[in-house]
Amino acid sequence: MGRRDVREPVVLPGGHKYQPPTQAVLQRRINSHDKPGQHLWMMVASWYVADAQGAATGSIGQQILDTENLISFGGPVCLKCEEAWSRKLAARPCNGSATEPMPWP
Repeated sequence: MGRRDVREPVVLPGGHKYQPPTQAVLQRRINSHDKPGQHLWMMVASWYVADAQGAATGSIGQQILDTENLISFGGPVCLKCEEAWSRKLAARPCNGSATEPMPWP
């Protein structure tokens, strides 16, 4: 599990509430898509964050995830075998695991 299991909802402009998902929720999402022998393709994005504490606590909501603050975008990459997509890789079974760390030589 992550460093926190419960996050407080953030009230966004207009009174809408946003509650960032906990690490347990994110792990359940991964597990629900994990099929033995199949790659688990992911895209990765990074945003510039001026208020690290606000981002860590969820107090600034989703306003930082906009196109002006997007600084990198990559993938697809398999979360399980940690290999970048290619036709050759996609055609063969995945021997990675979404729950076990990859062994490093």
